[in-house]
Amino acid sequence: MAIKTGLHQRQKNAIIESTSTAGQEAHSVVNPDGSNVMSGVLADLNVDNTALSTSGLIGKPTGGGGDFTTAYGTATRVDLTGLPTFHANFASEDIVAIVQIATDGSVTETYTRDDAAMTVAANNITVTGAAFVATDTFVVYTNIPRGGSGPFFDSDGDNTAQVLKASGGDLVKVVAYNSNTADAFVQLFDTAAGSVTVGTTPPIYVIPVLGQGSSVIDFEGTFPFGTAITYACTTTATGNGDPTTGLVISANYN
Repeated sequence: MAIKTGLHQRQKNAIIESTSTAGQEAHSVVNPDGSNVMSGVLADLNVDNTALSTSGLIGKPTGGGGDFTTAYGTATRVDLTGLPTFHANFASEDIVAIVQIATDGSVTETYTRDDAAMTVAANNITVTGAAFVATDTFVVYTNIPRGGSGPFFDSDGDNTAQVLKASGGDLVKVVAYNSNTADAFVQLFDTAAGSVTVGTTPPIYVIPVLGQGSSVIDFEGTFPFGTAITYACTTTATGNGDPTTGLVISANYN
């Protein structure tokens, strides 16, 4: 409304000029002194064509509760780890924006796809023209939908925190097969994968899987997770030992 009012006031004494080039007419509104009425208005406008969505997977630094973990790589690169099993390899098109945060908590810069070229290689993001420093932390927004309801499968469950569902939900059934001669365990966490330290973060449920055997857990309804459904496969119930061969995990969730 303020812009319209200012424009109307300036137009009272303005002159409409018309020019014609190659059969096409162009009109402009100018003040009596020859200055363009619209130039002052346009100079005050800062339009960003990118509509940022925060509904997709979000990466945060270790301990930040993100769906995956972000860290400084180089002056122009942010490294990503702990990616969800259902989308373990990011592409450049998956990235929406990167927020660069200084040690005092202030935002140094926000890079969006319409103002900075971003490329992804080996799950690391390179931002053209960036000036990152080693003490920076990063929040990375993506357009990757969070895991929805349905079946889940992992043919190589290991001792890293893995995403079964990146948001809260209900676990219905878990089937785990262990081809090793030694027993193994499936630890379940109601915590985002990026905030789980396997061997330190306490699981809320542990499924034992005998050597060269399988476990089938039917929760006979649902087992609710408020934050996320995260799991890790280990050689002890609450430790971080890695089974020699990864476990085969199937699950159903809502």
